[in-house]
Amino acid sequence: MGERIGRAPADIRENRPPDVKRFSGHEPCTFLRGNECTIYEHRPMACREAFNFDEDEYWCRPENWNKPGAVVPRPTIAGLRDAYRVASAAKNGTVIADIRDWFPKEDER
Repeated sequence: MGERIGRAPADIRENRPPDVKRFSGHEPCTFLRGNECTIYEHRPMACREAFNFDEDEYWCRPENWNKPGAVVPRPTIAGLRDAYRVASAAKNGTVIADIRDWFPKEDER
């Protein structure tokens, strides 16, 4: 992905579990500008499995997912995601981390 977008990823050598406190609606994606993805064509698998068929970005914001009566209308590709993770883990040296870890904001580098 870094090659395609012209930006080198951070040097991460170990898997990083998702940091729910940091990333659950508190820190937007590094590549989100004006509510639009600036790397859409080259987005990672985690982003490809997030669907929103609604007319706005309401369900894209995690703070809305747990509201009383909230039912996030989304299909799932959990099987594809799980297969991707198994295939990635089988590859020697593959490291899994959040996109915000691989590509921190410019001022955090």
